[in-house]
Amino acid sequence: MGQFTEKQGVGCALAGFYTALAIEKVLPIIHGGPGCVANAQQIMGNQNGSQQGVGFSEGMLPSTNLTDTDIVFGGGKKLDELIDNTVQYFDADLYIAIGGCVAAIIGDDMEEITGKYRKTGKPVLFTEAPGFKGNNIWGHTQILKSIIEQYLPDKREKVNKGQVNVWGIVPYYDPFWAGTCDAVEELLKDIGLKPNIIYGKGRGIKNIDKIPEAEFNLVLSPWWDVEIAELLTERYGTPFLHYPSLPIGPTETKRFLKVLEEYANLDSEVVSDYIRKKEDRYYFYIEKGIAHLYDARKLPKRFYTMANSTYALGIAKYFINDLGLVPEKQFITDGVPQKYQKQIAEEYKSFDGGIESDVTFTLDVGSAMIEIGNDEGKYHNATVIVGSSWNDVPAKKLGAYNLHVSAPIGDRVILDRSYFGFDGGLHLFEDLYDKVAGMFGIEMA
Repeated sequence: MGQFTEKQGVGCALAGFYTALAIEKVLPIIHGGPGCVANAQQIMGNQNGSQQGVGFSEGMLPSTNLTDTDIVFGGGKKLDELIDNTVQYFDADLYIAIGGCVAAIIGDDMEEITGKYRKTGKPVLFTEAPGFKGNNIWGHTQILKSIIEQYLPDKREKVNKGQVNVWGIVPYYDPFWAGTCDAVEELLKDIGLKPNIIYGKGRGIKNIDKIPEAEFNLVLSPWWDVEIAELLTERYGTPFLHYPSLPIGPTETKRFLKVLEEYANLDSEVVSDYIRKKEDRYYFYIEKGIAHLYDARKLPKRFYTMANSTYALGIAKYFINDLGLVPEKQFITDGVPQKYQKQIAEEYKSFDGGIESDVTFTLDVGSAMIEIGNDEGKYHNATVIVGSSWNDVPAKKLGAYNLHVSAPIGDRVILDRSYFGFDGGLHLFEDLYDKVAGMFGIEMA
């Protein structure tokens, strides 16, 4: 019997164009079929936290809109004409032509076409991102590679002491990316570093230009952008620190800061003072917010996960180490490559108190939903399902709280929300216990 995947937690490779949209005044030029951008929206952008582009939006992207005729006769001329018009009428600092499935099947020489423009001083890059080669995270990686290999210099001229490039954030796919960029930037500045982030308002090309100057690169994810950090090490000799989960809440953020302190030789007094102030603030608000949440029958005790690796692991650590929840079935749905799966699985065996959990890597969210749904009636106390809008059906079946943190999220408007750090733990606590209050109401003492 044939196998199929239902309700994926990733988009196609072409959806990597959202990474370009996240960089101010960088314009993607789509070399693909009509409807490819609209399809990407189904799990990214306005269908994932109601997001729009930074400077440019999906609805106005230049596209060759390849048809059957182009498949027969080639689409190179159409792409050339489109680029020529685009650089005349769109004010951008960088243009990236992105080829989808149709362009790859035709075999158009995008390198030759875009190279002609670069020779005349026009910053036009190319990326091949056909959907049959990978998902949107792979496409995101191809966009970053094109910037590093086609735009940045071959060698770095200087090292800016204290500068740290931040990676491990996949814009738009991570619906909290904008707030997380701001939160990471603020934390690194507070402990004496010079963060360099290329995504979001006010950063853009000037921060891209500074990438080779970093003292080191920081990757905040189980596997997203590890390949980019390795490429920058190969190209510029820049070392990198890979912290394999997104720090959420006091326990993991404190651990992250201690690792960072040692790695970057930071002032221990500055780091300790930062931790002390943030911990005091965190626990003040937790005590304030939990005052009337005393009915044990209504408080969640266990949680399931159907989410991308960054949020699945980061939230699991927060739920277990800080809130005392017990992990049930854990599904990671972002297509983790085989070479990273063992390391991530080991992270699920090192929670505080000796708690361990098995984890399943799958793209088939539908099967995960069925498996979780089979636990109906297993637990008396309420449970939490951490994942996406796909989780609504099993959550209803189990009577569980449904916390949407992973693409697609069709029922939330996300502006600068972030779960990163001490304050991010407060935000996650709010979002979780909002579900409790909303389902049952809070009984006043």
